Amino acid sequence: MRWSVIACLFFFCAALPAEYLSTTLLRKDQTLTLNGIGTVRQLNLDLYHVALYVSQTGKTPEALFDARQRRVLHLRVTADRMFATGTARHFRELMHVNNSRDDLQREAENLAQFYSVFQHGLAQGDEIIFDNSDGSSTLIMINGSEILRIRSPLFFNMLLRCYLGPRPPGLQLKNELLSTDGINVAARLSELNALIVQENREKVYQSVRIAKATPAPTPEPEPVRNEPPQSTAVRSEPAQTETARADVAKAETARNETRAESETKKPAASKPAPQQTTIIDKPKPTPPTDKPATAITKEPAAETLAKAEPAKPKLSDTDVAELLADYQLALQAQLQKALQYPHRELKRKYGLTQLARVKGHVILKLNLDRSGDINAIWYIEKSPEKILDETAMNLVDSQAPFPALPEKLPEQAYEFFIELKFNPD
Repeated sequence: MRWSVIACLFFFCAALPAEYLSTTLLRKDQTLTLNGIGTVRQLNLDLYHVALYVSQTGKTPEALFDARQRRVLHLRVTADRMFATGTARHFRELMHVNNSRDDLQREAENLAQFYSVFQHGLAQGDEIIFDNSDGSSTLIMINGSEILRIRSPLFFNMLLRCYLGPRPPGLQLKNELLSTDGINVAARLSELNALIVQENREKVYQSVRIAKATPAPTPEPEPVRNEPPQSTAVRSEPAQTETARADVAKAETARNETRAESETKKPAASKPAPQQTTIIDKPKPTPPTDKPATAITKEPAAETLAKAEPAKPKLSDTDVAELLADYQLALQAQLQKALQYPHRELKRKYGLTQLARVKGHVILKLNLDRSGDINAIWYIEKSPEKILDETAMNLVDSQAPFPALPEKLPEQAYEFFIELKFNPD
């Protein structure tokens, strides 16, 4: 009994998030206060929660961008899965629409490193921390593992503008981060703390931290050889005698006298004779004729022709619905065909006699961009068996990216509902 209690306590502690959130946060002997808390949503579904802690609370973006501020951003993922390409694209778009071109060029190298942080994607319960408590750099941590430190005081402000800039993910989110007025802070914090980091996710990002933190092997110093010192004697050139110096001076004087005599004997340069100028009678201009001038017509430029072409008609709602329906049918068929019943896992859990009773279906909601990459996935309906849920999610992950969406579709991303049926027969 005692060992079972200890095992339960160990499992519970291992499943706790990396940091328990409250209205205050302790960082390097200073206390940061919760300035606001909100949720990033996409098509009425939650992607992740955001909590902003600052050393001096403020209700305007300018007050929070102050260089004297010490700030920490906490993100907790609520979507069932956010893939690497979709996550990097999400932050890249927010960066580009909320920051100036000069800042983007200045921080291009740091931004490239930042986008590569999400190489393993994100899953529900994952915790991302952007720590600017020292005021000069940004430490990025995922599930308690230090992934990257960006040593630039500008980067955190660029990151904060993603949520407080002119085009945040939502106006409601911006208002929630600027003030906690009218927000049930206790309820929001309990939602964040209820999200549990999965144990396998901790191991994934621990390996990333170890891979980045492993120092390169230092070469062993070469042994010092005791060689005899080389001779440093300096050769002394023979000094010139006084007689030699006098001879050199006499020869130089004679050379100068000879050069002066040769210059005086040269004939003076004769001036060129003046050239005779000839007057040429210019022809008189002919009077203008009464013939009409021929007009020169230019061909219209290509841009003018392009503007003159009629604009392509937009697709109607019916046409868009038909294209999406055809794409969803093809997507459903592709996934159902690739689906494999997890015989081995279920047999290990239930045995061969009970295997035939394990049936079910899983409904997933996929957010795809135009190229067929997955931005995020949500469980709409789970099966009674967790192994079937995990098999469905892993299947979608293995099949991505999917074929590109039809070019005629006007939007940049669409959502599709997929139902996967599990049957041991």
